[in-house]
Amino acid sequence: EKSLSNYEVRFITGEWFEQYVYDEIKRSFELDDTKILMGVKLNKEIKDNENTIVKRLLNTDEVLIAKPDNEMDVIFMYNGSIYIVECKTSVIDLQDVEVEKGGVVQKKIIERNILGETIYKSDSLRTKFGLFAKSFIFTMTDFTNYTSTGSVSEINNKRRRMEELINRATLSRISIVDRNMLMNCESFKQLFISYAN
Repeated sequence: EKSLSNYEVRFITGEWFEQYVYDEIKRSFELDDTKILMGVKLNKEIKDNENTIVKRLLNTDEVLIAKPDNEMDVIFMYNGSIYIVECKTSVIDLQDVEVEKGGVVQKKIIERNILGETIYKSDSLRTKFGLFAKSFIFTMTDFTNYTSTGSVSEINNKRRRMEELINRATLSRISIVDRNMLMNCESFKQLFISYAN
């Protein structure tokens, strides 16, 4: 009663957003259950000769068959195209770190932008589905607000970094949808269609 289950923790720390995106896409496109999935895991079979490499590098004969998983938050089919949506409640990860300054240990919160990692993962998954797959990153991060807070140098650094990442996503044919776009779109279908053209 006084603690959250693992499922509840996962849900409030991000799965709620995946569920919301899934529900809105399904409703907006009027998709049945055969055309849309959430939380899909893809893994590649490890061949025996690939296990030999693991045995050699780890110097052991005891090899667990650990298959690398690739999870897709939402995937759906519409008009002959595959759409892959990666959902991130935030692309800015805040971490508590301890920093020593003048012999004194202080706690400090640092920001880590995970958009680059998310773009890499999305690009990798999209290429597995070929030319007709369309990849999206949905985030509740408000890019305008994020890049306009802090000192002048922090603002410039944030803008430069976000420009670089947005351009990388564009070159990889990944569409990014931030909080502003989500809050101001007429429907999810209209949002996807506007990117398709």
